[in-house]
Amino acid sequence: TSEARRDKFQMIECIRANGLNAVRQTVVGSPQEAIKWSLDNDAFPCVLKPRDSAGTDRVRLCASPSEVESYFAEHMHAMTMLNTPIEGVLVQECLRGVEYVVDTVSCQGKHFVVAVWRYGKSEVNGSHFVYDTLRLLSGFSPREMALIDYVKSCLTALGVQYGSAHTEVMLTDRGPYLVEVGARMHGDI
Repeated sequence: TSEARRDKFQMIECIRANGLNAVRQTVVGSPQEAIKWSLDNDAFPCVLKPRDSAGTDRVRLCASPSEVESYFAEHMHAMTMLNTPIEGVLVQECLRGVEYVVDTVSCQGKHFVVAVWRYGKSEVNGSHFVYDTLRLLSGFSPREMALIDYVKSCLTALGVQYGSAHTEVMLTDRGPYLVEVGARMHGDI
């Protein structure tokens, strides 16, 4: 499952295959395909991003077909911050809720929570994904406990056996949904 820990599309499909909440998504090669999928799935606004990158590199919220076209014109075949070419674009429904990051360490497939953080985001210069606050939680509500259980299930589904990870999760009205797992230490703001 190591490839699913790098490729954001495979990551979500891996957890879906394990019966966990998973965002609706597809991979496309053209703006027309992205627009058609978003319209067919009532997924405007949609999130477009590379399959393999980090942070919010080239992640964009697109509210209209013209914004999707602009994204492709600017980003298709460009290089990510990890120096990989963007050859296919991941299109996902936009999740609404509160975003958390759960820091863990795993040993022999058992996952131990180190910290749970709540993200605060703002829109800056046209980007909807600028992280401006990170608040460490000292106690957990029942919803946050369910989020922790979900994260542990995601790590198990992705085959994480040893080491640190930080897992970004959107806690929605439908429950927790994985944004992505970074099978490495969390770099805060």
